[in-house]
Amino acid sequence: MARFPALQARDVIRALPALGFEIVRQRGNRARLRHPDARVVTMPVHRGQDV
Repeated sequence: MARFPALQARDVIRALPALGFEIVRQRGNRARLRHPDARVVTMPVHRGQDV
């Protein structure tokens, strides 16, 4: 199985809208993104750490 490169959370959050996700809210160190087909992604956002 292929390994994915380590990315920072803000880079992932910037890439997800291209897949149809939109940021619903960001509170504290978590961002919640929702897709029109009801999928939800909660992304931890910690400065300096990779996802």
